[in-house]
Amino acid sequence: MERDEAQLLGISMRSAVIPLALEPPLVGPAEPLFVGFPELRNKRWALYLSRLDPKKNVEGLLRAIAACRTELPDLRWILAGDGDPAYVVALHATARQLGVDDRIIWPGHLQGAQKQAAFNHAEVFV
Repeated sequence: MERDEAQLLGISMRSAVIPLALEPPLVGPAEPLFVGFPELRNKRWALYLSRLDPKKNVEGLLRAIAACRTELPDLRWILAGDGDPAYVVALHATARQLGVDDRIIWPGHLQGAQKQAAFNHAEVFV
């Protein structure tokens, strides 16, 4: 639908429809994630799961997290992925400077049941 809407607006582009990473219905317990990250229990969360790389503009996401912290005080953010260690340290510093480090879980690379639980129970995937 987004591709069709963009074409109706006359936006010049190459387009591709990429299927969802996971097929609905998403089912399963969140417990595997709570084992490693008990602070997520009884919380709502949003999920970023990708490489931590400058081209992904994770800094922009951190600024967005800061901008919505008042409206969504109980929302936690899982920023899952690995990247250059110096860049990851810089992201942590940016989160501290923006005052959102207490809202972010940095689990590194997620896989298996933890990855599935993160997807299944996230309110939004970024």
